[in-house]
Amino acid sequence: MLWYCLFYDIKYRKVPNKSFKFIFYISFILNCIEIFFGSYEKVMIIIFRFFFFIIVFIISILLYSFKFIGGSDGKLLIFIFLTIPFSYLGLTFISSYFLLFSVFYFIMIIINYTSNSRFKKKYSFSMLFHVNKGISILKILYIKSFYRFLDFSKLEGSKDEKFRLMSISLYYNAIIGEFHLLAEFRPPIILLCVISYYIFFFFF
Repeated sequence: MLWYCLFYDIKYRKVPNKSFKFIFYISFILNCIEIFFGSYEKVMIIIFRFFFFIIVFIISILLYSFKFIGGSDGKLLIFIFLTIPFSYLGLTFISSYFLLFSVFYFIMIIINYTSNSRFKKKYSFSMLFHVNKGISILKILYIKSFYRFLDFSKLEGSKDEKFRLMSISLYYNAIIGEFHLLAEFRPPIILLCVISYYIFFFFF
């Protein structure tokens, strides 16, 4: 199921809702099997499952509300914690998983910020910040971490990455002779979800 979601997210940048309905049906069946045929008390499994579902649901909603993840990413996170074996379920697993996820997310931000700080790209950001002189240092850091300047003439070719256009203002980058347009950059976060999951189970 993880690889299925990853394939759709990378190829189409969206996982269909009907796919998640099917995935949650599978999760429900697996939980029923564990409840009725597992070695743990049925009531304990139900209570703990519900408790950790609420925790992960709140975390996913918060991450989605702050635009750190998309809707599909949040649904996949909930699915992961609904289907892991009961023996792994606990605050240690949740905290370890989201720690790994945060590390990879932070690395992604650093890579994007470093890329935006290169001389050729830096010039377009300098123009943006010069026009908006009242912008704060925190906003500057945020923009350089989560946005990119795209070559306006090559937008049609940007099919493998997901961008959300945030400005109708064009900036001419005289250093490389291109018109640039500011866009929000959102890489396939599901990839981070999957990598964190496998690293946790293989190495921890």
